[in-house]
Order: sequence, then C-alpha cells, then structure tokens
Amino acid sequence: INLNKMADDRVLLPSTVLPQHYDLRLSPDLKEFTFDGAVNVDVDVTEAVSSVTMHSNEIEVKTAKVTFGDSEQQSSSITYNVKDETVTVSFPKPLPVGKAKLSLTFAGILNDKMAGFYRSKYTSTDGEERYMAVTQFEATDARRALPCWDEPARKATFDVTMVVPKDRKCLSNMPSISSETNEDGSTVVKFDRTPKMSTYLLAFVVGEFEAVTSKASIGTIVSVHTPIGQTKEGEFALEVACKVLDYFSEFFDEAYPLPKLDMIAIPDFAAGAMENWGLVTYRAARLLYDPKRTSLSAKQGIAYVVGHELAHQWFGNLVTMEWWTHLWLNEGFATWVGWLATDHVFPEWKVWEQFVGNELERALDLDSLRSSHAIEVECKNSADVDQIFDAISYCKGASVIRMLASVLGLDVFKQGLRAYLKKHKYANTVSEDLWSALSAASGRDVGAIMNKWTRQVGYPVLSLSLADDKDTVVYNQQRFLATGPDASDSSLWPVPAGFCKPDGTSIGESLLESKEGTSSIKLSAVGGCVKANQNCQSPFRVSYHAEMLPSLLKEIPKLGAKDRTGLVSDAFALAKSGYSSTLDALKLLDSYAGETSYIVIRSIASGIADLNSLLFEEEELTKAVHKVSLKIFSPLAEKLGFVPEEGESHEVSLLRPIAISCAVRAGDSKILDQAKALFTKYVNGEETAIHPDLRRTVFAASLGHGGQEELDALIKLYKGTDASDQKTTILSALGAASTESLINQVLEFNFSADVRNQDSVFTIGALGQNTKSRRQVYKWFKENYASLHERFYSGSFLFGRYVSFTTSHFATKEMADEVKTFFESTGLDTDRINRAIDQSIENIRVNAKWLQAAKPELATLL
Repeated sequence: INLNKMADDRVLLPSTVLPQHYDLRLSPDLKEFTFDGAVNVDVDVTEAVSSVTMHSNEIEVKTAKVTFGDSEQQSSSITYNVKDETVTVSFPKPLPVGKAKLSLTFAGILNDKMAGFYRSKYTSTDGEERYMAVTQFEATDARRALPCWDEPARKATFDVTMVVPKDRKCLSNMPSISSETNEDGSTVVKFDRTPKMSTYLLAFVVGEFEAVTSKASIGTIVSVHTPIGQTKEGEFALEVACKVLDYFSEFFDEAYPLPKLDMIAIPDFAAGAMENWGLVTYRAARLLYDPKRTSLSAKQGIAYVVGHELAHQWFGNLVTMEWWTHLWLNEGFATWVGWLATDHVFPEWKVWEQFVGNELERALDLDSLRSSHAIEVECKNSADVDQIFDAISYCKGASVIRMLASVLGLDVFKQGLRAYLKKHKYANTVSEDLWSALSAASGRDVGAIMNKWTRQVGYPVLSLSLADDKDTVVYNQQRFLATGPDASDSSLWPVPAGFCKPDGTSIGESLLESKEGTSSIKLSAVGGCVKANQNCQSPFRVSYHAEMLPSLLKEIPKLGAKDRTGLVSDAFALAKSGYSSTLDALKLLDSYAGETSYIVIRSIASGIADLNSLLFEEEELTKAVHKVSLKIFSPLAEKLGFVPEEGESHEVSLLRPIAISCAVRAGDSKILDQAKALFTKYVNGEETAIHPDLRRTVFAASLGHGGQEELDALIKLYKGTDASDQKTTILSALGAASTESLINQVLEFNFSADVRNQDSVFTIGALGQNTKSRRQVYKWFKENYASLHERFYSGSFLFGRYVSFTTSHFATKEMADEVKTFFESTGLDTDRINRAIDQSIENIRVNAKWLQAAKPELATLL
C-alpha cells in the first residue's frame, strides 16, 4: 500500500485557519432534547482568506463573527455541505494572517443515535422515566455537538462551561472550578482547561448519578459514577482502575497527566467504552459488578475493558494518531496493553492463554478474507473510518504488537515505547514514529519487519515438510486465504518461525524471510518432532505435512495450552479453506482425550460449532458431528456439574458453561434435563438455583428445547430486572428460540420499547447463529431493512453487525448471490456498511465451497 499517494485523497478541512483553543458553553434541554451553544475559538490564520470551513453535523449556526485585534467582522453568509458534514462561514473581507478569535452561536439536537451529543433514557429512583445527556465523539461526531475542526491532528485546548438543570450533575474531562446558580435556577458549571487534545476526546455528561471514589498510589483521584443506589457495584472497577493507573505510570515511565479520572456507566451506549481523556464512558455492563448476578467472564471483561480504556490515556490521548489510517496505533496498542494490565492485576486468570483464543483467532478469521483490509488502511472520509473499528485494527493490531514484543524482548520493547511517548506527547504520530523509537532501542530495523505486517492485507500459512533425506525440515510460505490456495498471490512476510521442541526449547531459524527454503533443523537431532509458532506468538497458520504429524500428535500432552489451542484452530481453518480435510480436523481431536484446559476446549468447541453451522440443513451429517461432540463434552459436563466447588480455579469456572452448552447442543438429554429443572426452580423464585456463570447457558437450553412457557418466563425475568448485564444475558438466550411462532415473538419483543437499541444486537447475533432461526431472521431483516437502516445507519457501527449476523452464516452460492442482489436493490446508502456486506458475501461463498468438500468426507462417519 502506498500510503503517501492515498493520503492525497483524504477529505480534509483547509489548513488556512487552524484552531488553538475552544471556549465552549452548552445548555442542554433534557425535555425538548435540544441544546444551545456558544463557542469562541482562538485560531491561527495561515493564509488571507474570506471564509472559514469547519465540521458541523445537524448543527444550526445562528451567528458568526471574527475578531482580530480591535477589528471585528460579522459573517456575510453561512452555508452547509451536508455530504461533507461541514459549515462555511464567509466574511465581507479576507481575514489577515495572524491570530484571530472566531465566535459562533448555534443550536443542535440531543439525538437518539448514540452518537455526538445525545440523550440516554433511565428510570429514576421514584420510577419516573428521565433522560441524561451524554457524548460519544469518536470517530467523527464532535461535529454533532459544536462546529469544530473534527480531525485528530487538529489538537487544541478546551474550556468547557455547562448550563444544566439545578437537580442534575455534570462531568467533563477536567475537574470543575466553579458552580453558580442562574436566576432561572439552572446551574452554570465551569471546568478547568484541558491539555492539548483532539476533538474526539472531548466529553461531557449531564444527569443523575453518584460516585464511589479512591486515590491511586500516584495521587490521582479516581471515581466511578453509577446510577443512584448502585455505588457498591462500582467498587470492583474502581479497584482495578487504581491499580492499572499505577502500573501504566510505571510501565510507560510517564505519569498520568490529568488531576482526576472519572469513569461513568451510561444506559444507552453503542460500544463497550470510550476513552475520553479524564472522563471514560462505559456501557453499564462493562463497568458495574455484582457478585450475586455477574458472571466470571463478565467480571473479567470489566477488568480488561478498564485496562484497555486507561491504556488509551497514554496511547491515543497523550500521543494520538495523525489520521485514522493509523487507528491501530490507538486500538491495537490499547488491546495488547489492556491484556498486559489484566495479567498484571490478575495473574491467576492466565489471560495470555485467552488472548490466543480471543484476539488472535478473531484476527486470523477476518484477515483470511480477500475483503479484509491492511492494518494501515487509508480512510478518505467519516464513512470509511466507521468501518475499520474492527478485528483488524483491534485484534490483528494487538497480535502484531505481541509478536514484535516477543521478537525484540519485552524490556527492549518497553524502552522503545517510553522513548516514543516522551518524544511525541501532546502531538500526533504515524506508524513510522513508533518503528523509529523501537529501532533505536533495539538496534534493529523494525520498520523492515513490520511494514509487511501492517501494510499488506492478510497473513501467511507456513507449510512444513521434510526434504528428500526425510530428516531436514523445509518450509514454504504463501498467503492464507479462506477461499483456498492461490498460487498467483505473491505476498511475502518476514515470519518469526517460533520453531521449538515439544518441551518448549527453541530451535532453528528465528525469522523466515524467503518464500521457501531449507531450515537448519534435522528431526534426528531434536527428538523426531518440531513445532512452529511457539505459544501462537505470531499471526499466521501452520500446516504440517502428513509425514510430520504422527510424531507431533504423540507429543500433544507435553505442549502448552497455547500450542494445543493453535493446533486445533489451524486444523479447522485449514479444513475450511481447502488446504486439508475436515475429517483430518475431527481425527485430530482423538489426541485431545481428557483435555481440561479452558482455552483448548473453547477452541475445540468453536471448530465444531463452525461445522454444525455449516451443516444446518444437513440433518444426518449433523448427527454424525454430534456424536463426536458428545464424546468430548458430555464427560466434561458430567464431571463439572452445575454447582461450582468452593475455591475452584478461574479456568474451571470459565470451562463449565462451555462444556454444558456443547453437551446440550449435541443432544445430551441428561444434562438438558438438569438444566431445565434448574430453570424451573429459578423462574419460580429460587434465585440461587442457577449460578451467574451458567444463566445464559441454562436459559438458552431451556428455551431451545421448550416453548411458550419458557419464552414468557424469560421475558418476565427481563422486565423484572434493571441490571444491564442480566438483560443482555436474557436477550442472548432469547436467540435460542426454535419454532416460527417463538422466533417471531422474540423478534417483535427485541424491537419493542423494552429493549435498548444497543442491546438488540445480542438477540440478533444469537438468532443468526441458531440453525433453526437463520432463514427466518434473514427474511425478517429484509422485510424491515428500511426501518432498521433509519434507526441504526447514521449513528454507529451497530448496523454493520446486523448485516453480518443476519447474512454471513449461509452456505450456498445461491444465497451469496441473493444477499448481493438484495443490498444492490434497496436504493439506500451503504457507504458505511460496504465492508460488512462484502465480507458476508465472501463468507457465504467460503462456506459453500467448504460444504461441498466436507459432505462426502463426513458421510464416511455415518
């Protein structure tokens, strides 16, 4: 990718007038859902021009004037470009070069799109439905709150003043420095000046909440703001945040630069969280923890998300990418460092094992498609930006960082990071700035290693075989594609081979840079067995020639959990893509008898689930795969049971719901009967009947093998709780509905006023995966496409999820053509979802090819 050439196509504001400081005053109306605003912007005029163009979306600029010295000009016209989301203020005379002040008054709407300055509904302690006003500006929605230069490189400082109802609280990035009462009873809250920062990091929240507060060892005041009466649920996140702030301040050798850190739970929130500097906003389920109802996986998720968002306070906020092409510098790093922080605070959780089955696997899955994109992908406008907040920027970005940290060594890597942050703080960077700092620290040309990984689409499969002497290991690399091998693709990567013996001893070459070659490894000298990509440290697949596999399979018990996971993951991916057979992937599982590692079992479950999904209209073949599943999961489910033992490990607690759900899905009637009996007790008021870790599993099993009574009970449970994590647990379980009538009722409920827009995707995702509802939910999606487009399209990335969840699981060429034709025929804009559409269609074609190859193989199991 030639980034310099593509950068010329970016839709950017003119550089003739540049902001230095914003003095902003906003008055939100929480009943009419509007706001009035005024902003004075100190600007540098770099070229004499008679107009100023800023970003503005759904904002009406009422007045505009410019002041320079003792002179003042009122605007002569105010015009809008809706497509480019800009406003241009023209003046009678050119503005002289130098410093000036641009003053605007304006009005906007508190929208319901979860973007910009928007409204979020909640229920007060006395049962009244009320609204708060909150912000979500990343990537390009600060322009919905004020006219501004809404590009990450246009950093400035901000003074924020909020005029709010007297009975409401207000937060912003910085501490408040004054609070006065107006004659009308409203409160005027003025906040301290921010550091120099990008517009997407500006934030303010107006509403009713209370806080639990502590102080990190570094002296920063940390507060978690919760709905009234729920401060106890903020204590876990608060404890994690204080420890993580201390850890990052030491790790980066750079103190957290603000005097306070607020974290707040927002009822309506599209993403998981947002790293606004000094005021981090979260989905409630990603911040609030109650041991009586929150699952262990959700608790772990809270810890990780806190770590991720606090990592951004340095990576993203203190040092910011120059343009969205380098989004991965924010998100890839925050993902990797978020896991690093979680491991630091909770080493017993073994989260780096989970990284392999979570971030790495998601990256490899998406990046195997031709419709994927490079980590560094040029974005021309806001529609492009929205689509790259995906598994490439986050998961592949984190995976290549993990790889590089391993290649350089963590201490050297940390030394380079510290130099990078010190050199570029309060400024903007590109990837080359990071490579330069790491090269200086390591004495290696890091850019030469990394540019191929960040600027090329995809990743390699490293194929290992034996030379003619049947002893020397030879290798070949080619791009791994879900569509199968393509000899015409000449992509090449510097591959950290990670050769090792089963006991973990490193052997052979460290970096393979050629298309093919002969290694220095002889099997006779290393005990007859070699494993590549030790600990799955790098994002590539490994294919072992049949003559090398038997010796490796014998050594599986000696391998670490990450390597055992990698073998399973690679086997199913290679089968799906036509590099090997599906039967071989299933036979591999014979070597995993007695496996108890959570992450390995999860990988096995994922592979079998993909196969079951593929066979959703092949009843007899599905039964054959179920027999394989029962051998693995039924003994495990029976052994673990439904009641956790006192003091059991974190890993066992995570393993239990997977074992039980897979056993039920494969037809284990004994486990199903136990689940249904517990469900009956629970819905009849015995709240301790189902452990929080198992509620989704038991709910889904009971509804999937139940009927109207179970559906009614779940909806009643949903309406009876205010806890957001419980609501999303139930919504996910509703996706298990298995009859046309129940599925229609679930869809109707999912889009009723009872379910928040942000949460409806949980149900749709589950319905799309459910083999009994897949076609019905796609039909519903088509019939309701226009209304869904209106509700979700302009506000957030959620609509892309709808596209993927409802279309990507089919497995015939005819369905690929049908989906393509449907989107081409709607007449509605698809700029913000084109990647999702292309990836869904490609996934269907991949599935169709896999199905045709797998059917005759699996028939031998009948």
